[in-house]
Amino acid sequence: MNSRAVLGVVLLLGAVEVRSSEPGQPLDCSDFVFYEPGYTCTLGPDGLWTSTGSTRVIDNAGNQLFLDGPFLLRVTRVHPSGTGTLIGELRSHATPTGEVDTATAVPTCNFTSYGCNSYPWDIVGGGSVLSFDAVNGLLYIPAISLCSDPNWPNNRCGYSSVQRVFVISGFARLFDILHTYDPAVSTISFRAPALPFGLAGADDFDTYRGGLETLGDWSKVHGLQCRYPDAPPRPGDYLTVPDPLPNPEAGHGYYYVTAATYQGQTRYGRKRQGAVMSGRDPALLPACVQPEAN
Repeated sequence: MNSRAVLGVVLLLGAVEVRSSEPGQPLDCSDFVFYEPGYTCTLGPDGLWTSTGSTRVIDNAGNQLFLDGPFLLRVTRVHPSGTGTLIGELRSHATPTGEVDTATAVPTCNFTSYGCNSYPWDIVGGGSVLSFDAVNGLLYIPAISLCSDPNWPNNRCGYSSVQRVFVISGFARLFDILHTYDPAVSTISFRAPALPFGLAGADDFDTYRGGLETLGDWSKVHGLQCRYPDAPPRPGDYLTVPDPLPNPEAGHGYYYVTAATYQGQTRYGRKRQGAVMSGRDPALLPACVQPEAN
């Protein structure tokens, strides 16, 4: 099996077709469209719901995150300078007979039945109950997926409402570096965490690669990209490393690890011995040597 491993997660090579949900069905993560790289959406498990939160939350890079809502589930990021950027949005769709599948954000109240003694869009301000997991860089968006029919009262919708929690990942994490691999363009990417491996910051990063048969022997890794970016990264910066390696032969694979250096101190993740967690020994990591371009 040809494979590449990123922080212990094996990713099979090959493009994945992304399709939206079928008209006449509740909206799900396949209907979420992102306008910036690095973000993904998953649905929270059944029973995951929140009745407390805020109409705006702060991510690990100091940006404000909020929804244009309650009807437009559009995630907007506002930088401390005041610059706003649309990250992504949940797109509605219609059936050939005119029914519309859409979603509305949950208002800031104790959610029971179908609203705060009223419909969600009747709540003054239409606020949404956002929650942000700073450790893992996850934005939680409780919402209700609805079907409306313009031919009311002859309602032809196949469902009335479905509770959803959209979980958006790809924001800067607090400590860890989470790699993603894009087989379409052969790149490894991650967002700079706020406190990389517990350091107060990062002057630069080094990304290494190794063969899966040597996983755990960090002295066997080889530099893939060294001492980047040119200026110290900020929390939330999206960094991409080209991967020129050919596809591994059947039965073999690669893994990748990224180290952060701050004021001469280097760290590259954690290890577990029994129940004790500790940082990996930086003395075992070879100096990063940039490979020569072919």
